[in-house]
Amino acid sequence: IVILMEKHNTFNNHVDEGRIRIVQIIGVPRSVSTALGRSINEAEGNTVYINEPLTRTESSLNVLAQVAVDHFEASDSSDNNPLTVVTKSMSSYMPQSVHEYLAVNSCITLGTVRNPLVQMASLMTRMANDI
Repeated sequence: IVILMEKHNTFNNHVDEGRIRIVQIIGVPRSVSTALGRSINEAEGNTVYINEPLTRTESSLNVLAQVAVDHFEASDSSDNNPLTVVTKSMSSYMPQSVHEYLAVNSCITLGTVRNPLVQMASLMTRMANDI
C-alpha cells in the first residue's frame, strides 16, 4: 500500500508540474472508445495508453498512477516533452471522486457514444462469438 501511495503522490506531482498530461476518454460499452484511445496513442509522441484502469474491483486511481509513473520513469525525458497518458474508462465504473479529479486535471476529456442499434448488434455479435 505504501508503494501505491508513493506512486500516487509522484503521479500527482508530475501532473501538477506539467510533466504528465492526461487525455481522458469516457465511453459506454461497444462505443469504439478503445479504438479511439489506441489511435490517439499512436498519433502522439511520448504516450502511454491505459485501457480501463477503473473496473468493478478497482475504483481508485492507483492503477493509472502506477502505470503512468512507471512509463514516465522508463521514458526518455531529455526532450522535456510531457508524457501524454491516454486513459479510457467505462462511465459506469467511475466514482465521483475520480471523475472530479480527472475533470480538473485532464487536458481534454472525450466521450464516445454510438448508434444504439449498432451498439446492441455489436454486443450481441460479441456474446455469440463468446459461446
